[in-house]
Amino acid sequence: MLQIWILLLLFIGSFNLASAKVQCDQKVIQVTVDPTGIDRTLYPIVTWFCWKNGTVLTANQIIHLTISGFTYDHTYWDFPYQPYNYSYVNYTIEHSDGNIAVLNFDRFGVGLSGKPLLASLITGDVHAYVVYQLMQKLSQGYYQNLSFSNIVLVGHSLGTGIALIVASNNVYNQYVCGVIATGFIHLINPVGLATFGASLYLAALDPKFKNQFVPADSLTTNPNTTGRQDAFYNIDDADMNVIRKDEQLKTIASAGEVLVIRLFVPIETRNIPTTIPMLIVMGQNDALFCNLLNIALSCNDANTIINREKDDYTTTIEAYVLENSGHDINLHRNARDWFQAALDWTNKYSFENCGCSK
Repeated sequence: MLQIWILLLLFIGSFNLASAKVQCDQKVIQVTVDPTGIDRTLYPIVTWFCWKNGTVLTANQIIHLTISGFTYDHTYWDFPYQPYNYSYVNYTIEHSDGNIAVLNFDRFGVGLSGKPLLASLITGDVHAYVVYQLMQKLSQGYYQNLSFSNIVLVGHSLGTGIALIVASNNVYNQYVCGVIATGFIHLINPVGLATFGASLYLAALDPKFKNQFVPADSLTTNPNTTGRQDAFYNIDDADMNVIRKDEQLKTIASAGEVLVIRLFVPIETRNIPTTIPMLIVMGQNDALFCNLLNIALSCNDANTIINREKDDYTTTIEAYVLENSGHDINLHRNARDWFQAALDWTNKYSFENCGCSK
């Protein structure tokens, strides 16, 4: 009988059940993608506003607005495999005593959101303009009929680049209280970047997108290489089931998005005002930005990251390094450690009424 119960528990545990403590409201908003206002074409952006069950939401709620990286959609932040271990959305909401809600979304061009005919139209600046419109919606009461003004941008990789463009723009950043910047610092590891670049090919050639519309010039990672795994993971700290799931969930990308590399010259990031504090989070073994054998590229600890980045910002920066992790810090075995670090950092600051009123 005991063996039967053990088998039953293992069977139940094999399902990836969503947290009963978190509820999400899916909404589609219409955005334009031309900051000049000349092209007024509307595109749908699919969003998920998530909060803790039983919480009475107020306008003072802190909102973490999550922004995914290159070849990722909203599932990077709300990973469906073992969400207890890998969902930033679930962890942040469950462990914040209801003080934090999350707005997660599919970026323009990926997932369920609208796609242009040509992927080259998708750039970091377009993404930043979309994020600005999302923050406007949060401020205008579109979600839960509340005007949220305490918004923290939480980006990963390309998503961090987008967050930095937003935070350095004096129009866009009126809504920004803070930035959690993961998987992005100003000096890249050229070997890791070359390895990842070699893994890219036209998305139309990938079996995953065979029966889907993808812009003709869109890119993705080639499943016949190990480039994605090598660039994004330290396999000694990762579950192969996660890596396989990641391959199933991957999305398209555009060459235009790569232009966020202009941020490696820190002219824009030095324009982020001192009213917007930052937490920089890196995986200790991030192949795209780190090399523990090269002092200039070391990501060994928080002080190392601060020393690498301190001249690239005028605002207050703090850092956290996820031990042993590769680039995709959400998808490593110890992801919950950095989730807690993000929560602790958020709780340090009084973000009340810091948005449009700052």
